[in-house]
Amino acid sequence: MPPPRFGLEGHVAALEQVSPRVTSMRIAVDGPPLAIAPGQYVALTLPEQKPRDYSLSWRSTPGLLEFFVHDHGSGASRFIAERLRVRDRVFLDGPFGTMGLGLAHPGPLLCIASSTGIGPVMAIAEAARELHPAREVQVYWGATNAEDLFLIDDIASAVPPEGSLILSAEDGEPDSAVIRPGTPLDAVVMDHRSLEGWAVVAAGPPRMVEAAALLVESLGLPMEAFHADAFFTQKDKQSPHGR
Repeated sequence: MPPPRFGLEGHVAALEQVSPRVTSMRIAVDGPPLAIAPGQYVALTLPEQKPRDYSLSWRSTPGLLEFFVHDHGSGASRFIAERLRVRDRVFLDGPFGTMGLGLAHPGPLLCIASSTGIGPVMAIAEAARELHPAREVQVYWGATNAEDLFLIDDIASAVPPEGSLILSAEDGEPDSAVIRPGTPLDAVVMDHRSLEGWAVVAAGPPRMVEAAALLVESLGLPMEAFHADAFFTQKDKQSPHGR
């Protein structure tokens, strides 16, 4: 993993609403490009906000970092949705995180993401395609509302040729051939009786990540083959960490 750097500066290069509740935020880093690895995150300080951790999307480059932010109705996420502007100055430290260690596993890779957790998860899935083109990669991604499954064509194109993308939404229609009703974990249970020999990465809200850990362990996965990133909001935990 690349070593973190501290005291970096940059600016907001672009803001795009990719779904009714999700914003793509792109940050241009001043100075030398930032070495990053799949599945990592940075501590980002926005104007008038405390430092918070934001996970890098698969579309990030060393000079232009992208983060997907779900508007939870308060705090930093609401600030980004309503008040952040292009060219605003930011400060950042990082990158941090070891979720990408799942790439070292030689067997098939199962990726589980809820909401904006698809950003770092797809970074790992895409890297798996580059490292091992024939490796089986399955991506299970879901959201509370189907309309918040964003950039689906881009995500599908980043899945390895030998892989698959399984979509789910809690408000999904039972007869839909594209989006299953329920959660990503419901879909995993439907498709898998055993995960022996697999590696699993998961990213999303803490409850989903905790439930994913219990599920994959019950399906025979050793915990050393499970790598996760939990996104804490201000409502989840009173700390400066959360996405």
